[in-house]
Amino acid sequence: YYAVQNVEINCETEGVSIYYTTDGSDPTTSVTRKIYEEDIDIVGTITIKAIAMKYGWENSEVVEAQYILKVPAITYTPDPNEQFSESVDVYLNCNDNDATIHYTIDGTTPTADSTKYTSPITITTTTNIKAIAVKEGWTSSDMIDLWYKKFITVGEPVFSPDNTEPFYEATDITITCYLPQTGTG
Repeated sequence: YYAVQNVEINCETEGVSIYYTTDGSDPTTSVTRKIYEEDIDIVGTITIKAIAMKYGWENSEVVEAQYILKVPAITYTPDPNEQFSESVDVYLNCNDNDATIHYTIDGTTPTADSTKYTSPITITTTTNIKAIAVKEGWTSSDMIDLWYKKFITVGEPVFSPDNTEPFYEATDITITCYLPQTGTG
């Protein structure tokens, strides 16, 4: 689930008491068991175990339900398929305001200890951004894996010496192609 849930427990047998736990313990005897009186708000990933009891009757079987709350997927702009030539600002967003985004730019898998996203990531070279959104008690979002590719245009070839004058003897000619962004050949 991508949002807080509200769970209702029912039993078709009238006059039963329903006991439940949210810590994985057996609701038959656990000191942490609670009697079900109202819907249970699920605000994090938990397992509910429940049993129905009625004086003079045999107890029901213990039933179990796991509720996994997962942080929504991260959205991003611009599209990584759009190449850039100078630099690009990458914006990350999660539709859960209580979640935090953590990212890496070195190809490693991000964790809650990775760099926290607080503002657009400015990149100037081909870069692999990986990111997750985390929230305490929830399962992290799916990881995004984005490759932003810098588009480099190769400069025009330059002849040295140029061919504006005729050559009357053997001459070494050098052809150089400069990369406009770096000025190197």
